[in-house]
Amino acid sequence: MKTAPNSNWSCATCLDSLVQDFGFASGKKYSLCSFKRQADSFKNRRFLELKTLECAEAENLVEKEFWRLVDSPSEAVTVEYGADLHCPDYSSGFPTDPSDPLSKHPWNLTVLPSLPTSLLSWLPSDISGMTVPWVYAGMCLSTFCWHNEDHYTYSVNYHHLGDTKTWYSVPGGSAAAFEQAMEEEVPELFRKQPDLLFHLSTLISPADLVKHNVPVYATDQRAGQFVITFPQAYHAGFNHGFNFNEAVNFAGADWLPFGRACVDRYSRYNWIPVFSHHELLCIAAPLVSTPSQAKLLLDEFEKMNTSESSIRTKAKFLVGAYKNVAVASTQQCVICHQYCFLSSFTCQCDVSKDRVTCITHLPQLCNCPIEHKVFQIHFESSKISTLISKLKRLKVKRNVS
Repeated sequence: MKTAPNSNWSCATCLDSLVQDFGFASGKKYSLCSFKRQADSFKNRRFLELKTLECAEAENLVEKEFWRLVDSPSEAVTVEYGADLHCPDYSSGFPTDPSDPLSKHPWNLTVLPSLPTSLLSWLPSDISGMTVPWVYAGMCLSTFCWHNEDHYTYSVNYHHLGDTKTWYSVPGGSAAAFEQAMEEEVPELFRKQPDLLFHLSTLISPADLVKHNVPVYATDQRAGQFVITFPQAYHAGFNHGFNFNEAVNFAGADWLPFGRACVDRYSRYNWIPVFSHHELLCIAAPLVSTPSQAKLLLDEFEKMNTSESSIRTKAKFLVGAYKNVAVASTQQCVICHQYCFLSSFTCQCDVSKDRVTCITHLPQLCNCPIEHKVFQIHFESSKISTLISKLKRLKVKRNVS
């Protein structure tokens, strides 16, 4: 690279080192059939007694062994997991041939993200793993660690074939209690890495969470079943043997407050968001067609407008210049990495205007005097007002009817 990127970055060597620290590394290449042979061989060697047990007893035995290994300070077991595989690069388990009627079915996960009731369908581009499904080839004891979805969206996971996948979940309303419990259980890890939960690399047992009065629920997902996770709900789990699953995200209008809360959390931890929440709102507003959608979107728009109006009022007294500037919607604060879709701050010392910040991190932009700073408006207040008026009119239609 000729210049260093504005955001946090690592060279390949350091990135590999970081990943190794968390217990993950790249594995071998397999076909699905060869991976099944490997997975079946591992399970048969590890659990010789399973063949003599009933299904429920066998699953209980694997579950106990999984958590015993998680809690063990010394015993290590290596397993492989074909995870986060971009569907177009491999294959979806759902029909994609247009001549097949099921290729257009709304529960086909290649179709579901683009349904008009999902706000993610209005994003300006596809996002791998969110609006384009990922597939997963699991083996016995392979795991997905505690996490909630990007931007607190809903997720839907379909079990195409193979052995059981066990899920554990904490309701979104208990997310703060879960995070507190995690920090109390492994404080040294959080001191070293405050954003630990974003890395999908940490497991503690449901029993330990219950000790902290965190509600934990479990379900066993089998072939032919969907599992849906709700906004902000933490979840984790493991596979009982070879299986093949597919997952994608979606977001109805009821998700909007969760999406805003997630962006606030990203800002606190300087975590890079997947998309601009404000951009999605501004794209969605002209497209909504139902009063119920308009009501939910209007609530978010008014909160966004109040916050942005406050920023623009403060900016008039803070900086030396204040102007309208059309820039790429992908500009991000160089400190917290949040998208500066509505407005941003820059400095006259930066001729390229590539370095921008949000109002919170304006003091960290550079050492120039405050009068050298420039406030840039990317989305005019009049456009925000027009969209709010449109949503109000659509909302009133429901009240009249």
